[in-house]
Order: sequence, then structure tokens, then C-alpha cells
Amino acid sequence: MAATVRVKFLKNNKLTIMRTIDSLARLAGLCLLTLAGTLQAATTNTITVTADPKTGGDVSGGGKYAEGSTASVAATNNDCYEFIDWTVGGKKITNNPYSFTVKGNESLTANFEQIKYAITTSSSPTNGGATSGGGKIGCGETAKLTAKANAGFAFTEWTSTGLEAPNTNKEISFSVSGSESWVAHFKDIQPPKIAITAPVKNESIPTSAFVVQGTAIDKVGVLAVYYNLNGGGWQAASTTNGFTNWHAYVTLPPNSANTVSAYAQDTIGNMGTNSPVSFKCTAAGFAPLSIAEQLATVTSGTGENNSFLVSFDTAVYVRISDTTSDGGEVGTYTYTPTGPDTAELVPQRALPQQSGSSNDVLELTFTDAYDATYTEGSNSSGTIAFSATEESVPASLDGAVIIETSFENTSLMTTNTFDSGTFTQNNNQGGSSSGAYTFTPFTPTAALVVETSANPASNDPITNYLVLSFNVAATPPSYLYFSAAYGASGLTNEDVGSFAVSTSIVSAKFLGPITEAGLQAEVKPTGEPSTDDFTRTFGKGTFASMYIPPGTNFLLFTNGPNDVGIHLSNTRVSADTGVATFMALAPPYAVGLDDYMVDVLWNSPTSATSSNLVSGETATLVFSPLKNNAPAALTGQEITAKDTGASKAGTIKFNYNNFVGGGDLAGLSGTYTYAPYTPTMALVQLNATDFANAGEVQYVLLNFKSTDSGTYVNSRTVAVGLWRLRPGTFSMKPAE
Repeated sequence: MAATVRVKFLKNNKLTIMRTIDSLARLAGLCLLTLAGTLQAATTNTITVTADPKTGGDVSGGGKYAEGSTASVAATNNDCYEFIDWTVGGKKITNNPYSFTVKGNESLTANFEQIKYAITTSSSPTNGGATSGGGKIGCGETAKLTAKANAGFAFTEWTSTGLEAPNTNKEISFSVSGSESWVAHFKDIQPPKIAITAPVKNESIPTSAFVVQGTAIDKVGVLAVYYNLNGGGWQAASTTNGFTNWHAYVTLPPNSANTVSAYAQDTIGNMGTNSPVSFKCTAAGFAPLSIAEQLATVTSGTGENNSFLVSFDTAVYVRISDTTSDGGEVGTYTYTPTGPDTAELVPQRALPQQSGSSNDVLELTFTDAYDATYTEGSNSSGTIAFSATEESVPASLDGAVIIETSFENTSLMTTNTFDSGTFTQNNNQGGSSSGAYTFTPFTPTAALVVETSANPASNDPITNYLVLSFNVAATPPSYLYFSAAYGASGLTNEDVGSFAVSTSIVSAKFLGPITEAGLQAEVKPTGEPSTDDFTRTFGKGTFASMYIPPGTNFLLFTNGPNDVGIHLSNTRVSADTGVATFMALAPPYAVGLDDYMVDVLWNSPTSATSSNLVSGETATLVFSPLKNNAPAALTGQEITAKDTGASKAGTIKFNYNNFVGGGDLAGLSGTYTYAPYTPTMALVQLNATDFANAGEVQYVLLNFKSTDSGTYVNSRTVAVGLWRLRPGTFSMKPAE
């Protein structure tokens, strides 16, 4: 501050002058004191630092700072804590250290957070017991883990990645210093439960070829099942689902009392046993009543001593060989026991169709329940070895790729790609084709693909029959193929080889079922009276139709669909459309009646409409699942049959391949064949040999509404080319 003081000197007035000087001095001193006070206040700003929580760490940098100077604070975390941020005037600062210009007094808080570690617990096996105490736990805190065994298990130990030796205490405590995984181990102390479901106690088995069946359950897993038949030693049983269900194919001594027992061993070594089951075998010999779902290796003892495979379902067979001379084919068959150790096998080729082809009858003599010698006509003989099969054929080829490697031309490899009813084919030698296809599983291990395409050279249609035989339970599906291509002039190419199937994911879903096997359709022709409705059932690659007109005055209804035959499956064409082919095979009057291709438009998984692609006729279809009512064989059974409107009933007793009539059918006798085409419909062919009816052939289509009763249609000729059909009802029981 600057001040100008004007002083007027007065003579002889010294007192006034002195007083003035004194005032000026006091004023200057007051100004100096004020300036010094101002300078002292600018150097006393206070910076305060604290930690939250106090145990979280140390802080530094607090104190007094001059206005405008730079302050620097720092936070150092303690063990088990980590620095998060500074709180400054309600703001969050993550810098550490943190420097700032002092503009006044400040309070800063260093925020720390306790570190939490994941302590995870699990059980081995997962169903062995429960664990508790895990989770996010603070560093330095104490974790307390507990293991509790479930029923049938015992706790053994805790293990952890950071544990030098297992801890055998159920409850453990430790200071948490990091994330850890702990596993509580439990021991299975309960033996598996095993049961024999076939045979049942005191059951009478009518065939020497028998499948012992059972179940086995364990809390961890069944390692093996062993069975013992008649004290003959322990043998390993087979399974397809981890022994939840198990089976064993055995030969029962004819006319014998038998005992079978079994035990199961789990993966720990515990063993569970069952009570032995006593039962009888009433078979007079080794010949089985049925060869359905069997795989046969046929070896010829004459000629080139060749061999081939034949797989069977209830009424169809598939034959395949690794040479084109034996080829491959699909057909129907009848198998009839003719004596205690003998049987008659009659195959009838259906596809690929050949003009003038015939199949001789095979006469079998069994040396045990699964091995036989055969004679075919007068020039051929050999052996047949039957074995068990499992379902090994995929339900659909939609999205599948089949790669074929030829045995005939080892450098040839062909790729077939299938999708939504169409296929494309390319080989490594430049050939290609495309078109439509159907895929039909016929037996547990064999299927047929029918590919239709155009000949690139002539544009003539080419039909390729691709017979596929699958190795039992092979992954991926693979084994042998046989292909036969037919053009306008007949057979154009044959080939055999091996194949493998790979499958891609198909996003589109088919509204209808993948296959109609095991279903029944109530068929209602469009625009026709309800009296024209009929029932059609489906087996594996087969169909059977039954039509019974109302009333009792039936006259002739041979144009009604009472027949059996081959059904090429419902292959998808679009999301709701499939295509099917029907080939009627029997009775003879029906051949050609049901030979057609049909489009099936699905309205729901259980309803559809069909359109005959030849005649244009349409119908509505309502589907329902079938029960497996038709017996595998008629040997030892008696059927009581009564024509609709008749007053009397007739009986037929079946014994091996012979039948004898009684009641209204007294005097009728002869030989017969029997084949179940679907789960509920079967065809019986009666060949009369008695004096009055010698040479007459009758076909009886049976529809089993239950396992012991149903409806039928009897077909017989009354003149050359003229057939009489009679419907009726029947019941069945064991023959006395």
C-alpha cells in the first residue's frame, strides 16, 4: 500500500508535528501486521487421508499444503484386500497414487475390498451324496465343507488340486487363500438289482431256441451280467443299453426241465444275484418256431462253396453277398416247422423284380437251435448259421451321405447324398445322376433304397435298387451294399462293395412319422359310402389290408383290398408330404390290385390324405399305433372260425406244418404256411390233401384284434379265375 501525507508545517507547533509522525508510524505498522497475517494463512491447507475399512490397507500423503501446491496420496492394500478407488468430495478416483493441486482443505478416503475366492464342491459319482459349504468366501476367512452320503453310498475322502493327500474327514475347515475345487468321493456299497423277466417261473417254452431276458439297475453303473443255464457255467449276457435290459440266446434241451440264474456286477465290484427261475421246454426238437429278427449266414456245400447273408423280419427277408453272382434281393418268406428238428423255408423274391425268377424250397435240419443243414431242390445243399440281431438300420436317410467303395472296381468310389425325397450321386470317375428315392428298413439289419433318375444319354428312366446290409450296432452305420440298375431294356449295371453312412443335421421337421411301420390306418375313400372303408396295417416294409363289407349277402368282393404285400416307406418329399409304393403279393387274385404309388399329405402326425398317382383316387387316413398281437407261429394252436351269418363254427388244429379241421370243417386236412406281415395281420395258406378237397388252396387273412381273437377273410377259388371271399370272426387257444 502506498500513502501520500501532506504535512503542513506550522511554526512553533512541534507538538502537532510529532503527533502526526506518531500516527503515520502506527498506520504503517498496522499495514505490515495485516500483510504478514495474509501470507501465513496461505500455507496452512490440510489434506486428510483415511482407509475404509481400516484393515484394508495403509494410506499416505496427508498433511498441510500451501495453496496451489501439489499433493500426492497413495494407498497400499494389506493381504486379502485390494485397492478399489479414492472417494474425494463424493467423486470416485481410481488413480493410485493420486496427485492433485491443493486448493483448500481436502478429505480423501482410500476404499479397499476384501478378496473373495470361489470354493467349489462336487460329488463323485454325482448321485453318491451331497456337499455344502462352498461358494464365494472372503480371503483369510474359514471355509467349512461338509459331505453327506446318499442311501447306498459311503463317504470315502475329499480331494482338491492344492491338497497333498486326500482328507478322510466328512467335515473339513481351512483358511481361504485362493480359489479351490473340492471333490467329495463316495463309494457304492449297494449291489446292483437284477431280475430275469423271461422266462417266468414255471413257464412252458414251446421252442428250443430261446432268449433269456432280464433287467439290471445300479446306482453307478452295471459292468457285466452273467447267466447260468442248467449249471452249465457262467456266461456273459449281451446288452444294447448298459444292461438296463440284457439278453442271452440259448438252446434249450427238447422236452426238458430247466433252471436259469443270473448275477450282475457293478463298476465298483459289488455283485447282485437273483433267485433261480425254473421253467420247462416243451419243444420236441431243435427247430425254432420262428426265425424272425435273426441273421443267417448261408454257406453252400456245392458248386463254388459260396456264402451270403440273409436277415429276417416276421415276413420279409433281405439277402446280400460280397459278389455280384449272388447279388442282393428283398422278398417275403414263410417259415414252417415240419418236425422236431426240421423246418421248411420258402423265400419269394420281390425286388429287384426279375422275369421268370423262382425260389426253391429250402428243407432245414437243425443240429441245435441256431445251426442247420439245408437242401434246396435236388442240386444244392449247405449250412445255415443263425445269430441274434439288434436294430441297426437308421430310421431315415434324410440328411445322410452314403459313400460306396466297389469290390468289383476297387478304384471306384460313389457318393450318394439324400435329402427330402431326392438324391444326388457322384463318383470319382466323373459320373453323376440325381432324382427321387424311397428308403425302407425291412429287417433289423437291412434296408432297401430305390433311386429313380433319368439316363443322361437317352433320358430313359433308370431305377437303381440299392440293398444295404448293416453291421450289428456299428457306429457309424456301415457294411455291405449291392446295387442293380435297370433301364428301359432291362439290367444295365450291377455292383457290390462296402459303404459307410454319415449324417448331417436337418432342420426341417416332417409333420408325419418317419415310418409307418407299426401303425394302423383307417382308410376312407373320398366320395364313397362308409361301407367302402377298410383297415390297412403296416409292418417293417410290409402292409396288410382288410375289407369286410356289411351284411351277410357278400356275393363276390374280390375287388376289395384283402391282401398283403411290400410297402416302400413313407419317404418325405416336403415338410408334410410323403410318397409310398405298394406291391400286392398275395392272395393271387389280389396281385396288381394294390400295385400303385401314392402321395400322402399329412395334416397331423395321425391323419393324412392320400392320392393314387395312377388312378387319381383319393382317401382320408387316420393312423393309430398297433399292439403286437399276431403270434410268431401257429404250431400247437387251435383256431375256431365262424363265417359271418353262419350257424356253425369250424376248428383248425395246427401241428408243425400240418392242419386238421373239426366241427363245420371236419374232414379238411393238409399242410399250411403262415406269415405275420404286420403286428396284427397274418396270412395263412391252407393246402388241402384230404380226399374230398385234395389240391384246393385257401388263403385266410387274420386280423388279430387281441392276442387270441379277431376277424378274418377267407379266399378260395370257385372256378378258373373266380374267387369267393368269406369274412368271419375267430378265436385261438393252445391245442389240446
